[in-house]
Amino acid sequence: MEHVTLKNKRTTLERADKFISPIYFKDVNLRGRLYKEHHPVKSITHFAASGRIPFSQAIKGKFTKAEVGQSFGPIWSTHWFCLEIEIPTGWKKEEIHLLWNSNSEAMVWQDGNPIQGLSGDYDRTSFPLSKAMGKDKKRCSLYIEMACNGILGVGGDTMIGPPDMDRSFTLSQAEIAVFDREVYDLILDVETLHDMAKHMTEETERGYQALYTVNHLINSLDLNDRSTYTKAHQIAEKFFQQRNGESQHVMYAMGHAHMDSAWLWPYAETIRKCARSWSCTIRLMEQYPDFNFTCSQAQQYEWVKDQLHLIGMTLNIDQKEFVKKGRFIPVGGTWVEMDGNLPSGEAFVRQFLYGQRYFMQEFNKKCTEFWLPDTFGYSPQLPQVMKMFGISRFLTQKISWSLVNKFPHHTFWWEGIDGSKVLTHFPPGDSYEMKGKVEEVLRTVKNFKDKGRSSKSVYLFGYGDGGNGPSEDMLLRMQRIRDTDGLPKVQQKTPEEFFSDVEREDLGNLCRWRGELYLELHNGTYTTHAKVKKMNRFCEFRLHDVEFLSSVANILSMHHKGSYKPPTDELLRLWKLLLLNQFHDVLPGSSIGMVYDDAHQYYDEIVSNCQKLYANALPGIFEGSAGPDPLNMVINCMGWERKEVITISTTPMGSPAKKQKKSKEFVQHDKNGNTLAMVTVPSYGYALLKPIKRNDVYCTATMTSSSYVLQNESIWAEIDHLGRIKTLRLNSGTFRNAMSSETFGYGNQFVLYDDIPLFWDAWDVMDYHLETRKPIVTSIKSAEVLDGGPLKVSVIVQLKISDQSSIEQVISLDAGSPFLRCHTKVKWHENRKFLKVEFPTSVHSMNATYEVQFGHYQRTNHNNTSWEWAQFERLFVRSFFGIPAWYVMCDEEVERLYEIIQEANHVLADALFLVTMDCSAFFGEAAVTKWADRKKLSPRTASILIELGYDSMEALSLLVENDLPSTIPVGQKRLLLHSIRQTFPRGLAANETSRQESSATTSEAPVEVHADPSPGTPLLTEQVQGQSSDKFISEMLGQLQSAQGSSQPTVNTAPTLDQPGMFSWQDPQIYLKSLSAPTSSQYHDIVDFVNLAAASQSERVLSNNEDGQLVFKSGPSKPKLENISLSQWSVANLAILQKLMQENALSPNHMLDYLSYTTRVYQLLASYEIKSVFFYDREYRKLQNLHKFRWGTDIPHIQTVYLKPRVPSAQQNPTKSVRPTPSGQFPPRASHTPQGSEICKRYNTRKGCYSKQCLILSAWEDELKHDPDKSFILQGIKNGFHIIDPSLSPQSVEMDNHPSASPQSDLFAKATVQILDEISEGNYVHAPNPPYYLCRLRSPKSPDKEADMGTHTFTYAIMPFQGSFQSAGVIKAAYELNNPLDVQTVKLAKDVQESKSFFSVDDPQVILETVKKSEDRDNALVLRLYECFGGHTKVKLTVELPFKKVQRCNGLEEILEVGKSPKLEVIDNNIYLSFNPFQIVNLMLEF
Repeated sequence: MEHVTLKNKRTTLERADKFISPIYFKDVNLRGRLYKEHHPVKSITHFAASGRIPFSQAIKGKFTKAEVGQSFGPIWSTHWFCLEIEIPTGWKKEEIHLLWNSNSEAMVWQDGNPIQGLSGDYDRTSFPLSKAMGKDKKRCSLYIEMACNGILGVGGDTMIGPPDMDRSFTLSQAEIAVFDREVYDLILDVETLHDMAKHMTEETERGYQALYTVNHLINSLDLNDRSTYTKAHQIAEKFFQQRNGESQHVMYAMGHAHMDSAWLWPYAETIRKCARSWSCTIRLMEQYPDFNFTCSQAQQYEWVKDQLHLIGMTLNIDQKEFVKKGRFIPVGGTWVEMDGNLPSGEAFVRQFLYGQRYFMQEFNKKCTEFWLPDTFGYSPQLPQVMKMFGISRFLTQKISWSLVNKFPHHTFWWEGIDGSKVLTHFPPGDSYEMKGKVEEVLRTVKNFKDKGRSSKSVYLFGYGDGGNGPSEDMLLRMQRIRDTDGLPKVQQKTPEEFFSDVEREDLGNLCRWRGELYLELHNGTYTTHAKVKKMNRFCEFRLHDVEFLSSVANILSMHHKGSYKPPTDELLRLWKLLLLNQFHDVLPGSSIGMVYDDAHQYYDEIVSNCQKLYANALPGIFEGSAGPDPLNMVINCMGWERKEVITISTTPMGSPAKKQKKSKEFVQHDKNGNTLAMVTVPSYGYALLKPIKRNDVYCTATMTSSSYVLQNESIWAEIDHLGRIKTLRLNSGTFRNAMSSETFGYGNQFVLYDDIPLFWDAWDVMDYHLETRKPIVTSIKSAEVLDGGPLKVSVIVQLKISDQSSIEQVISLDAGSPFLRCHTKVKWHENRKFLKVEFPTSVHSMNATYEVQFGHYQRTNHNNTSWEWAQFERLFVRSFFGIPAWYVMCDEEVERLYEIIQEANHVLADALFLVTMDCSAFFGEAAVTKWADRKKLSPRTASILIELGYDSMEALSLLVENDLPSTIPVGQKRLLLHSIRQTFPRGLAANETSRQESSATTSEAPVEVHADPSPGTPLLTEQVQGQSSDKFISEMLGQLQSAQGSSQPTVNTAPTLDQPGMFSWQDPQIYLKSLSAPTSSQYHDIVDFVNLAAASQSERVLSNNEDGQLVFKSGPSKPKLENISLSQWSVANLAILQKLMQENALSPNHMLDYLSYTTRVYQLLASYEIKSVFFYDREYRKLQNLHKFRWGTDIPHIQTVYLKPRVPSAQQNPTKSVRPTPSGQFPPRASHTPQGSEICKRYNTRKGCYSKQCLILSAWEDELKHDPDKSFILQGIKNGFHIIDPSLSPQSVEMDNHPSASPQSDLFAKATVQILDEISEGNYVHAPNPPYYLCRLRSPKSPDKEADMGTHTFTYAIMPFQGSFQSAGVIKAAYELNNPLDVQTVKLAKDVQESKSFFSVDDPQVILETVKKSEDRDNALVLRLYECFGGHTKVKLTVELPFKKVQRCNGLEEILEVGKSPKLEVIDNNIYLSFNPFQIVNLMLEF
């Protein structure tokens, strides 16, 4: 009788596992039958090579006998073996493999060609001999190149440990064997069934089916009877052929061998790793036609191509053939898989430029997906850079490594800071080296965060990091599960197929992630190996400068038929070296020491060659012949004029400077004997060294008993004997200290921390290190003054860190400089310590602004949520985002002010506006206190806000009639209060209503107020309608008329509405239309109420008195009103309202709604002449809808009022030079036009003016003192106004998450602090509240035990400023700190032009980042510009070179099609460009 056994899941699973185990029961299990017979090779001989040598050289070496069990070394050495193989007679029809295991990486060679890579680490120890056998299939000769390193290098105690210099590698196996493919297939059958049974959930019936099937398979198999093998395989095959449904998740499997270009091995070994990995891949492609392989990094393709002598010709040929077939797939589009945060924006561009060009030239393929799976975070500007190169898709998986929070998506839209979006996918298996196993595919589906939105994901398989790639095991596993019930579908596909299929889904279902992709791990990589980071930034600037000079020299040489030839090939080579060093394990500092030996060699080569190229190009930028006398020329490679102190070496100065050298009015000599001078150099140009007089710039150093005071015209700093900053403030009459007032709240305090992470030594800094703070307070030598001015002052301090380490720092301040500079030299010999410099400030902020590539980005300053806590290093300024590095903090109270501004102005969707009205005359102390308490502000802050007009209308809503000054007429009091309450109903509390009612006792009829009236609610009761309403109007009219003094307005109070010719023009610019008036009513315009006598046909004088004329210009186009006084305009508008009320076209509440909008304008304009009046309908209609107006206008011009301050002519002194404004810029003249004499014509178009720049009125008080001709544009918005200055940079940034608008007032002047970092050595700022830190040096011991040991020099600066960081010039200051003016001695003719600008931009909002020669055309230049403030603007780019044509191009320097890019406006040598926030624009100039 048959007995049915009850199955125990655990024992059955373990039975299956042991049945295929390579360790247990091999003598009786299936694994032990994999190789039926073994036979030794005939002979093994060995040659120890002197290095990595080609095959042709190796076979000439002296080979000696070797044997199994012999060890070889040292690490990184190369050994060659020659194997003579003879096949036993009985093996003729068998599949024969060579089994080789040297416990290292190796390559099989035959006839000079690489055949297949081997690795003891990943059990890739067999090589099929079928293709290697000779014609008789009996014998063959093979060579094996053995590398004395493993897949992941030669670490000692751990994988990432420093290289074990004593390690050797033992040859443990060298034989041939008969491979049993039937057994191999059965092993994979059992493994797959076992894994399904083990990893599918208990609730899944399919898992139990797999369990019983694998048990049945084992029972049916007799290892001694081969006839049972087929039956057993059929059992498994039947199970796997049970198909999935149509709704199953689909995994797009792609072979991949993630290959670090350097990490735990040097660059040179990566070349051979590519050969070993790619050869394995090509062998598999020959055998499995559906297998596809993805491979990134153009650098590695070029290595393989250029090193054919080293790795063999056939590999390159085979690889190219499979690329053509679409199976060996270049991906990524970059030169290497670079770091995602540290390189500059231009370096990002070059990664894509040279990567895409290589793939296009070699394979005629342009990548459409960016491939960066292993980088430690991703800049928020990457989406825009990607799209510049035709890439709209992105793949990575590294964010899955985050320590605390799980990223919420796997397939989503990633949006950059400019609004560019790319389709992004994170493989949900959280790995780029899957093995084709059941557990991985189940984990992939389980992890997938976007179920329901998408049903597809990527599955990357193949050994990675050190290469090696897919194996046959992986391919055969996936064959079994490609469409098996209970598992997701697994299909061999390409990246193009995956993204295209996703795009065919409903993309509107996908979520959006805005901003950076932040990795909550590996934060120490922004500091480790500081010198590498310093040299990276330094080389980026050197290449930038050389490209500019050589480009200009080339164009001028062509123009003058000179002999200069641009160094195109050499610059390309140097750029590629720099880009290679930006690989994501090199620049971050996480590689072994050998890598940094190579990296610094490349940096030295870049610097030395750039110096030569710079010197060769320099004479070519000076037009004219060479002369006998050497002249000192100052070169400015930045896109704006610079005025600063330069250092001239002790070499003799040129003749122009000799005459001035003796005068202290021009120069200063420092302690080293160098000459200091203040110079001015134009944008992207040069100037003859002529030190300028110090009229309004200075600096001094004063020593007291306990400190040193350094100051110039901008900054006042007090420094103690340890170099700590006790006080730092602006030197402009404000006395708020930027440093903390707490005890020991010193700035520039060096501190030491313990730095012991959990595992990833060079990578990680853990949060608990912050608990180990130890301030450095021991001085080696007393501080002393080095330089005493007047152009530079400095103090030197020396500090002791430990017995082995010390600090020497020079703190300096230059005349005219906005920042205090700290140049530091550190002797550093510590073990797992972290050196930082601390800045506890008086700033309290919820957010901070950091530079990123081509822009800036905000992060929070608190730890409210786990996302913020996990980013505890987010507040460390990453000194290498973008070219310079900077960081901004503002007061938390200031942040609250931003909220108030937004509340007061009903912020439009993506804009931040400022209310600018001075209502301070209506407030007493009680009102200020009341409003301050409501807004949770200090009374002082509230008072300043009220003076500035911030939220003043809401503040007024808290007042009652008796709170207003008695000097205000009763009618105006009531009118003002009612208008305010209608505009700001939320400001009126219910408990204040009765007080207001009881206090409203006047001779006029009582006014009853509705508390918190809803929009459209009548403000007046029946008591005050009718005749009472007329009294309000009459009183207001009288007040306005009285304001004209003795002048009497020529107002026609009772015009005839049907007067012939009254409306002889078309489309009047200002009118009111009564939608409720009888059909017989006509338009009412200002001219209806002004005497029209003596008017000509083309021009009518509407009013003429001491305040000016009101002139109407008629015609078919837009007419204009010019020279209308405030009183005339006010009276005319009120007369219109009065007339409309008389006709019952408007009710009193409609009239008061209008006045609630216009009264504020009248008050604001009290001291201004109205030069022109335009309205813009859009904003006015919003107000109309909000308050239920029953009338409105139909013309889109209720927008701007052009103003000029009413300054007596006697105060104007045209001969007096105009001083710069507090922001450091000269006040602009009256308009947007270059001449500054008229309104920009675009203000009179439906599109509106291009300028979006605003500034509050009170900020211009100082400006008006220096420039009485200053003019403004006043813009109307919903419930307030803001002032636009036509030339300054915008304070309102059109980004809903970036409140960068801030008034330039005393309140804000002392509330912002800026940290600048010069090409520094891997540093970032930590900014809790307070203090924040610059992280200078680390001392990890793995994988490089000597990391950062030695002497370091670095510079940083701290910059207090007022207003916004945009208007304060923070961005420019950071560039200037990184790239000082350069003094060069050149032999030129005496008549050489003394100064010259080749390129300039008229607006600091746009930076001309790059000037370079076109990649393919010698007669063309490429200019790259970007908007750096975060707003909209239009700028003028001036090119002082004879260009013939200019066109927009993409990142690949391909001309954009007409109609697909904004049209360029070119006038003479000026190019006019419009920019969106953070937009990058590329131009191609043809000469």
